[in-house]
Amino acid sequence: MITHIVFHADIDGIVSAAMILKQADEYKLHPALSSQRNKFQSFIKSMSIPDEDRLIIVDFEKHDRADLWVDHHQNKDVGIHAVKNKKILYDPTAKSAARILWDHMPKSCHESIIPITDMIDSAGYKNIDFIFKDLHPLMILRAYLESRSEERRVGKECRSRWSPYH
Repeated sequence: MITHIVFHADIDGIVSAAMILKQADEYKLHPALSSQRNKFQSFIKSMSIPDEDRLIIVDFEKHDRADLWVDHHQNKDVGIHAVKNKKILYDPTAKSAARILWDHMPKSCHESIIPITDMIDSAGYKNIDFIFKDLHPLMILRAYLESRSEERRVGKECRSRWSPYH
């Protein structure tokens, strides 16, 4: 049985996926970009996951096929109250999905990663200088991910400008 882990391709999603993959014997990682939110149903369908495999979704949209969904973003279908059962770990008051996993799973990462993941995902930075000068590996990864996101956005704008249909 393969565990398919779909995760938001940001710091919270990456840390959460890493925490889960330590619990899985065999796994496949499926990063999901913010731009896929409107196409998430078709994204999951295109993965063609066999029925005997597990699907875990962290820090992204809820999907009925998921064996486990973990999120902290408010979801209109689930509500404003925390839910904890064998298929859902949801808490809209948590600062990150990684925090929810930390509170509900065997400890699978160093504890110091959780507060900085909370800070990054909730934009709870100490001050503006911290964003640009802190050398914590997760802050460096955050800066890299954000620069790649900006490059993709600018690239799309340039391609649309030079498109023969523009």
